[in-house]
Amino acid sequence: MGLKKNNLKVFSFLLLIFLVLFIALDLLLARIFIRYSDRSVRIEHHYYHHGLIPNQKVIANWYNIRYNLFTNSLGFRDFDTRKIPLQTDKRRILIMGDSHSEGVGLNFSETFAGMLHTVVDTSHIEILNASAVSYSPRIHYLKTKYLLEETKLRFDEMIVVIDLSDLQNEIVYENYEPKEPGWRNQVKIKIYHWLVNRSFTFHTFAQLNQNRKTRAFLNKAEIFEEYSQQDEHKDALDMYATFFSGFDDKTLLSNPQFHSVGNWIYDETLWPLAEKGLKVGAENIKKLATLCHKHGIKLTISVHPWPEQIKLRQTENRYTQFWQEVAGENQIGFINLYPDFIYPSFSAAFGTDLFIPGDNHWNKNGNYIVAKRLAEYINTIEATK
Repeated sequence: MGLKKNNLKVFSFLLLIFLVLFIALDLLLARIFIRYSDRSVRIEHHYYHHGLIPNQKVIANWYNIRYNLFTNSLGFRDFDTRKIPLQTDKRRILIMGDSHSEGVGLNFSETFAGMLHTVVDTSHIEILNASAVSYSPRIHYLKTKYLLEETKLRFDEMIVVIDLSDLQNEIVYENYEPKEPGWRNQVKIKIYHWLVNRSFTFHTFAQLNQNRKTRAFLNKAEIFEEYSQQDEHKDALDMYATFFSGFDDKTLLSNPQFHSVGNWIYDETLWPLAEKGLKVGAENIKKLATLCHKHGIKLTISVHPWPEQIKLRQTENRYTQFWQEVAGENQIGFINLYPDFIYPSFSAAFGTDLFIPGDNHWNKNGNYIVAKRLAEYINTIEATK
């Protein structure tokens, strides 16, 4: 009996040594080999679907572009990690939009939200950017409601930046509803993201699982097949596979027309899709307007073109007219950025290159055009006070 007891002690001691060495090696390998990408800072949210992890500093990836992505205490993109007070004496303006407003592929100083800090009076105006990839009016409404009623964040104005991709995303998120947070689920998510960034073993298995999810998504969304073999597209594909994983309508996902959302307002055969996206989007913007009015917040919506719309040289179309009518009917401010991109001044445009090559997202020149127009709008309101 004594011999068995001694053997058990020796075995337990050796097992403990093995575990300590394994954990130490695992953490060391993580520091050496884990490449921090934008997936490291993105996280699911029980109420508004997804967002960014607070207080993070990572090297993010957008296709083949690497850039700095820092978040503040609220999980918003910022110049650096910093504590944001829930209340302030400054005139606080909250910006919310999708990947264009988040500023994928660019350092924060090159995005319009970052540039606004240099063209407005920051001594009494504060700009916060609550945008994230794949947001649309449904998520704008839910996130704003959460920030106001749960986080207790106070702000005076809100600028929601929308574009044609929202037509698609509103159909995707149409049936999305907030979930009960559940402390176990919240702890599970936090532990998962800690391990995926700091454990080589866990990170490796997580990557294998992500690859499986992405392959399953690509089997449905055949439009992305041509990109699936290109390494520079992997991060973006993984991200879309995660955020669209709950959307299992194979008929739409496998239909190239569903992904050519830029043509929906021009092609009469696709107009029913555009109409549905507009209808659902308008319902959510109206909910957002009611919420903002309740809290004394001035709401403005801003619409901007993609390269396809700029080529057509149309400063207005069915899309811009629809949102202008919605804004007018619901006491919402309205900014049409189409003319700014179609007829930019020489001082604003820095030439004609306003987009990341092969992408519909703005480069720093395109962001400058947005910053310039929004600054004029903000300063005009400031002057009338």
